[in-house]
Amino acid sequence: MKLVFDIDGVLIDTRKSYRYAIKKTVQHFLEHTIPMKLIDEIKSLEGMNNDWVATHALINRLLPPTIKPITFTVIKDYFQSIYLGPKGLWKKETLIFSREQLERLFKATGPLSIITGRTFEEADFALRHFGIRELFDSITSVESQPEPMDKSDIRLLALVPNIQVFEKILYFGDNISDLQLVQNARSCYPIESVWFTKTLGSMSVRYVQTIKQTYAPSYIVKTSQEALNLVKNIKGDNT
Repeated sequence: MKLVFDIDGVLIDTRKSYRYAIKKTVQHFLEHTIPMKLIDEIKSLEGMNNDWVATHALINRLLPPTIKPITFTVIKDYFQSIYLGPKGLWKKETLIFSREQLERLFKATGPLSIITGRTFEEADFALRHFGIRELFDSITSVESQPEPMDKSDIRLLALVPNIQVFEKILYFGDNISDLQLVQNARSCYPIESVWFTKTLGSMSVRYVQTIKQTYAPSYIVKTSQEALNLVKNIKGDNT
């Protein structure tokens, strides 16, 4: 069995980093405050896995019609200054899976892998910061590919080392793009999606049902312990 993880909202809690970087960037360009609810809403939409894209879309959606749209590059640069600057919001991130839990998964299934919307450099830095880099054999970054890729592109799976040899693949993700990736890949790989909902906040019953009907996640878990139990039950051993 091969376990593949998204980072944000699955391995690492980014509610006080990336989500606030979106909020602070939007407020900077709009020059007024906005509720976090707007951030959650736009991040729940299809095609909004990339935080830079979501921030750009939200700013230009909320700008008065008399104001010229702000370019993606300008927005991205400000966002990065908030996230990576001297008082960078990355410092507020915390692990969702403990190192001990990840070690148990590593022992049960072998090296873990990552497919992420972060750049390779940011993903690698985060894993090293939390002391878990050696548990992962690869980081596949959407942002670091030679040509632009959406998170739902099945070519990303082909970049995971030896992916073709596994009889079962579990992909842990928290957003629509993650579920789409698995949906798109099912005809090519023995892959199942695990929808990780810990950091998604209060979701309406209607939203959950829509996700289930549209993207058909194979499993839904809310905590890292539930994820461990799931792997244990699938393997039928004492993970």
